[in-house]
Amino acid sequence: MSFFDQIANMLSRGKNQQLLHVMDWVEGQGGVSGLIEKFSQNGLSDTIHSWIGTETNTPINADQISSIFGASTIQKLAEKMGIDPSEASSLISQHLPALIDKVTPNGEVPNNLDLKSAGMNLLKNNSLIK
Repeated sequence: MSFFDQIANMLSRGKNQQLLHVMDWVEGQGGVSGLIEKFSQNGLSDTIHSWIGTETNTPINADQISSIFGASTIQKLAEKMGIDPSEASSLISQHLPALIDKVTPNGEVPNNLDLKSAGMNLLKNNSLIK
């Protein structure tokens, strides 16, 4: 393995760890169903349903994530990840659409979805790492 491959591997593991924290965090928010409820309460139902559905994922920005979940929730996640809250919001806005899209491949939330297991499988296959 070349030096650059080793560095890429290390960076990938760091990113994987961040994604694992995001998956845990999503579970703490009530899973995909909890996210649907929170997005709907904040007028972003169409956004999350685009991730679940088969059409193009509507993007979301870090400010919208902070607004939906609140500063204290984002702060707790940021502390776990060892990063700044604005960086945590940014990571969520980057990765959440792809995560939700990939764990709902048929355009619907599977019954008894184990998000962490599904996410781990996606990480093993490098399906979430861009």
